[in-house]
Amino acid sequence: MRFGRQDDIRAETHRVWQVVSVNGVDTTITKRFTKLLIAPESAALESEGPGPEEEPPPERARRSDTHTFNRLFGRDEEGQRPLTVVLQGPAGIGKTMAAKKILYDWAAGKLYHGQVDFAFFLPCRELLERPGACSLADLILDQCPDRGAPVRQMLAQSERLLFILDGVDDLPAPEAAPCTDPFEATAGARVLGGLLSKVLLPGARLLVTTRTAAPGRLQDRLCSPQCAEVRGFSDKDKKKYFFKFFQDEWQAERAYRFVKENETLFALCFVPFVCWIVCTVLRQQLELGQDLSRTSKTTTSVYLLFIASVLSSAPAADGPRLRGELRKLCRLAREGVLRRRAQFAEADLEQLELRGSKVQMLFLSKKELAGVLETEVTYQFIDQSFQEFFAALSYMLEGEGPPGAPAGGVGELLRGDAELRCHLALTTRFLFGLLSAERMRDIERHFGCVVSEHVKQDVLRWVQDQGWGRARAEPEGMQEAEALEGAEEPEDEESEFNSPLELLYCLYETQDDAFVRQALRGLPELALQRVRFSRMDLTVLSYCVRCCPAGQALRLDSCRLTPVQDKKKKSSLMKRLQSSLGSSSLSHCKLLDAACGDLSEALRVAPALTELSLLHSGLSDSGLRVLCAGLAWPRCRVQTLRVQQPGLQEALQYLVSTLRRGPALSTLDLSGCQLSGPTVTSLCAVLQHPGCRLQTLRWVRARDGAGNTASQARARVGTWALHLAQEMSPPGPP
Repeated sequence: MRFGRQDDIRAETHRVWQVVSVNGVDTTITKRFTKLLIAPESAALESEGPGPEEEPPPERARRSDTHTFNRLFGRDEEGQRPLTVVLQGPAGIGKTMAAKKILYDWAAGKLYHGQVDFAFFLPCRELLERPGACSLADLILDQCPDRGAPVRQMLAQSERLLFILDGVDDLPAPEAAPCTDPFEATAGARVLGGLLSKVLLPGARLLVTTRTAAPGRLQDRLCSPQCAEVRGFSDKDKKKYFFKFFQDEWQAERAYRFVKENETLFALCFVPFVCWIVCTVLRQQLELGQDLSRTSKTTTSVYLLFIASVLSSAPAADGPRLRGELRKLCRLAREGVLRRRAQFAEADLEQLELRGSKVQMLFLSKKELAGVLETEVTYQFIDQSFQEFFAALSYMLEGEGPPGAPAGGVGELLRGDAELRCHLALTTRFLFGLLSAERMRDIERHFGCVVSEHVKQDVLRWVQDQGWGRARAEPEGMQEAEALEGAEEPEDEESEFNSPLELLYCLYETQDDAFVRQALRGLPELALQRVRFSRMDLTVLSYCVRCCPAGQALRLDSCRLTPVQDKKKKSSLMKRLQSSLGSSSLSHCKLLDAACGDLSEALRVAPALTELSLLHSGLSDSGLRVLCAGLAWPRCRVQTLRVQQPGLQEALQYLVSTLRRGPALSTLDLSGCQLSGPTVTSLCAVLQHPGCRLQTLRWVRARDGAGNTASQARARVGTWALHLAQEMSPPGPP
């Protein structure tokens, strides 16, 4: 039995409005939906991150078509079928639309045929904001055309049910035990908690969407989830989208060529919603004959340019009224973001005099729900990222802060622990993007107001008070112990919410070199842990390093440094990160040979890099040999080199020979390497060479024979090169 459920879904979702369509054109979901890349968790770990340049191999990221959707709940190698699938990705990537397409395809009989009898779409924000108590049975009846539907019979076969939970990153930390009874009227958070933890309908299938920063926080609440990453558009997809968006082929070619030549802007277009905004702005500029170079290269600048295009397209007489409405819309967005509200009643709009306004029609979508006595009408922003952008913009507008608060009221946004502020991450990033001198001038010009510099100073002080990236001293002898006893590889999993990396994203969004340099001044080091660098991550990190004060230290611990090659510039992380650094430490970072080659080239030109530490980073003999070429380069400034990597033999002898030519190397720490007898002999010979500038050597000598154990090896530790040379020098001249 279907109780008409599939027919109702097809009728309800067959026609959806194009977001902020300038011409008010509506289209079917099948036409609006653009196929994205979806990668299983294992492929996501091995990949470079969002927006791959080439088409993915079939066993990795796949097109979000019906076949891929069917595979989400497919059996694994052990024959087990997951009951919870997590679709994760950044804001605007298309998670909600993909989830709705899955619902539509199921209703059309294309998905989970013979496996799922009923499917329900539950927007988490709406459920959390729903007044009063409700049961899961109530939520099911709300989506059934007949309030007399046999819910008990449906729930009795929970294995035939599919629940799509959209936006679970909005779910707050649990304050009460999850709901276990589908007929218990309770808070929406408890119902969601029961479904996620599988104490409520344990046999039902769950499809969960969440932003990328949130999965770590949800792990304790999910039962054996299968994770997949929504990766947006590939480069070929971007081109297809441009030519689909622009009906005029000449406009499509010109717009696409312009964006393709703007490397950063082109990278941002892997997010479908950002790609749509870029296309919308470019189309207006082309139609008005404007200079396309006005389109900038950060998400914030793209959103602001879109708002500017809305203002400029209005008749001059309507300008003041429209600016006033946008100010009120910013206030509405801000209140919603801070209080985690996505839905607004008609009374909320009437209070701000926004009901029926131009901005309501442009930026808010209307939803009508049949009530017992009358139809309930609610409004929400056309995309959550728009709400977060307008919330950030509110802090820049004069007089928007509450009485007695710092200028702009940014304290309310920034205060608190980073983990608790996770839902404010995108709003904070937008705020930083609006702080650049150029963006502030744009705001003043378009909104006719004066932006207070106090906002920028408040944010700057907040950055400097974060205290992240502080150096952590290791106990004396720990390095030797780890090296000889075999340091355990840390589990290769990313931290729940990487606040240091998020802060770097915020600084990058400003594109204000002076501000970033001032913000980073006083921090002893930039420290990142457990980051799987995507291409955008590398772009952000390299920009911040370029803006660092001279002599800044960088420490990467347990990070995945997948080489990222640019077809034209042939540049990678290692090449770009050494510009102004004084010290660089890579620990457990799996340094591949290709990255060693890039680092070797960087050592030849890095003007300030005097310390380099490579600690248990998977160095191979060939990789170390390549590095030695850079260390021996006449312009290399490295004075201190630390290498901890058991198993190196041939390359260590090559490194020893480099000491004769190293122009600046004065301290060598090999305490994490087991030196063989021939290597020690070569080392002692080189120490007596007149070209060797080494003053300090730290090493652990491994004894020969059967007694060569880790505990015995620790017995010989030398610290002064001259002393070691005299003790270990072979007979006769070198």
